[in-house]
Amino acid sequence: MEKKQSFLEKVKEFWKVNVAKNRTGQLVLVLIGITIFFILTEPKFFRVKTYESMLLQMSELGILAIAVFLCILVGGLNISVMANANLAALAMGSFILANVTESSTPQQIWLTIFGGIFCALIIGALGGLLNGLMVGYAKMPPLLATLGTATLFTGIQKGLTGGESVWGYPPQVEYFGNGKVLGLPLPFIMFFVITMIIFIMLKFTRFGYKVYMTGANQTTAKFSGIPTERVTMFTYIVAGMLSSLTATIVLGRTMSANSDYGLLTYVLFTIFVAVVSGSRAGFGSVITVFIGMFALQTLQTGFNYLLQTVKGSTYFRDFIWGLLLIIFLIVNYYANVRRVEDN
Repeated sequence: MEKKQSFLEKVKEFWKVNVAKNRTGQLVLVLIGITIFFILTEPKFFRVKTYESMLLQMSELGILAIAVFLCILVGGLNISVMANANLAALAMGSFILANVTESSTPQQIWLTIFGGIFCALIIGALGGLLNGLMVGYAKMPPLLATLGTATLFTGIQKGLTGGESVWGYPPQVEYFGNGKVLGLPLPFIMFFVITMIIFIMLKFTRFGYKVYMTGANQTTAKFSGIPTERVTMFTYIVAGMLSSLTATIVLGRTMSANSDYGLLTYVLFTIFVAVVSGSRAGFGSVITVFIGMFALQTLQTGFNYLLQTVKGSTYFRDFIWGLLLIIFLIVNYYANVRRVEDN
């Protein structure tokens, strides 16, 4: 009887520590639950092709979600990530078009493509630097600052292209959006590797410690000798470079650079992922963001199957995302209130 009671107590303790008070555990449980639900209700869901499609679709959004997560972690916000990515895609595409000719060899084309990626990284870093200077040093509200830069980046691209899509890239570019490595989509591998790099950076480096401290309490961080302005600026630069890596996937998938690509839907969805993963200033985990992205992609794919025969299902899905966002905001609010009361 005592052994049975001891086992139940261990189960309760495990549940309390790893699920009830742990957002990562909660999302894992949600992911398992919705996967089982869609497997039972939709026979087509549990197929290799379905999961390949999911891994491909979640990647560009997942990288953007990590960029937004980092900005939230340091006590800010970034709604310019997609505009920055679109501008970086234009820089990459323009470099490729300017340097690839009909007589270019495959080796020259690949060298040009990597040169284009370098150009994209520079544009992403410069966009992040501008955001970081405005938020970190000028102390502008992050929402207004990044709204302004998002409009600026989009305006620059529209001014340079006349609002038209830029296309005509060599077929090798498509590899970054649809290629595979060891049977897995290349974009997903990029997403996974970036997740691991950011996890190591936040968990095991001094910079990661400074990011958490800056987000948790800037005043305390300053008294501890942490240069909060510089930390904020570099965090936004990293976010900008992540946006430019997303640009390589977008360019490869669509084979065009478009100033309006994903401007509203992608930004809202990345913020949704951050909210679902429980991210807030000074608190959060990139692993939780990764799992949250996987859970939401599973949910979206499942709804696509279930509602594919329903007229107007696209608008209904938008209603579901809005409803879920409101629910998670309410849950987060009461979770924070309970956390304060417990302390």
